[in-house]
Amino acid sequence: MKVCEKGIPAEVKTRLLVDEPNKAVIFECVEGDLLKDFEMFQVKVEVRDGGKNGVSSVKWSVGFMKANEDVAPPHNYLQFGVKVCKGLDAYLSKQIMN
Repeated sequence: MKVCEKGIPAEVKTRLLVDEPNKAVIFECVEGDLLKDFEMFQVKVEVRDGGKNGVSSVKWSVGFMKANEDVAPPHNYLQFGVKVCKGLDAYLSKQIMN
């Protein structure tokens, strides 16, 4: 997986963990550029079924542990996540309308 940090591409190898009972997937960074600054970095995506009220939701969470206190929080990666969500929303909206 390639992500962009401050306009600079970063290589990341991830492990995909699937938690079917909780309708969640976890992308866990196992090697790559992210581990220069973080001992642990993972993204969790959980889907919540709307049930009877029909309002479903998706919860994204980011877990990380800095390699040291001088490392800045991963705000730039959160912006990447926002772009992914907006792109996914646009794609799914288009699919529903067709």
